[in-house]
Amino acid sequence: MKRAVNKGSFFRFSLVGMLNTAVDLGVFFLLSLSSLSVVPAQVVSYVVGMLNSYLWNRRWTFASTQHRSFGELIRFISLSIITLMISVGTLHVAYYYFGIPLFTSKLLATLCSVLVNYVGSALWVFEQLHEQAPPLGKSKTP
Repeated sequence: MKRAVNKGSFFRFSLVGMLNTAVDLGVFFLLSLSSLSVVPAQVVSYVVGMLNSYLWNRRWTFASTQHRSFGELIRFISLSIITLMISVGTLHVAYYYFGIPLFTSKLLATLCSVLVNYVGSALWVFEQLHEQAPPLGKSKTP
C-alpha cells in the first residue's frame, strides 16, 4: 500500500486549497459586507468551499475514477463538519475574545482547517482512492 500522504497529493491538495480559499474568502466577505454576522457568513462560505473541495479533490488530487460510495460521502461530510467546527471556533475566539482583526482571524481559522482537512482527506476520506492515484508527474502505467 502506498503512503496516503505524499508530495504529489499534497501539492495538488494545496492548489485545490488555494482555489477553495479564494472561493471561501470571496463568499465570506461578500456576505459580511451584506451585513450578515460573522458566524453565519463563515458557515455559508465554508459549505461553498467544501463542495468545491470535494469535486476537485476527488477527481484531481486523489484521481478517482471509481463511483462514489456512500461511506466516502459520510466520511467527507463528517470530516467537513469537524473542520467547520474547528474553523468557526478558531474564528470566533480569535475575533471576539482576542480582538484579532477579522481578516487575520479568518486566515488563522483557514490555516487550522487546511491542516485538519488535508490529513483527514488523505488518511481517511479518500484513502482507498489514493492508493490508486499516481504520484505527481507519473503515469499509472510503466
